[in-house]
Amino acid sequence: MLSLLSHLNPRTLLPRFPVSQSRAMKVIPVPVRKDNYAYLLIDEPSNQAAAVDPYDVPKVAAAAERLGVQIVASITTHHHFDHSGGNKAGISVFVRY
Repeated sequence: MLSLLSHLNPRTLLPRFPVSQSRAMKVIPVPVRKDNYAYLLIDEPSNQAAAVDPYDVPKVAAAAERLGVQIVASITTHHHFDHSGGNKAGISVFVRY
């Protein structure tokens, strides 16, 4: 079966999406455990960030403060505690009404 598909170029099979060069994003790893990281996805023009897997909310919040960015979203990649463990605490720190 693979030999039948070997002539196909996967780039031509995928839909094309517009790419914007007008905004800059920075990805900052934040160590939260000995073997895990959270990440800050920072939109540089607005100084707003999304926290990815903020297991240790104080560490992630401190990193955001050092970088001068406001966390406006939180993303959890999956349900394991070392990724989702900061979800409840993050609501009180990251959400501003």
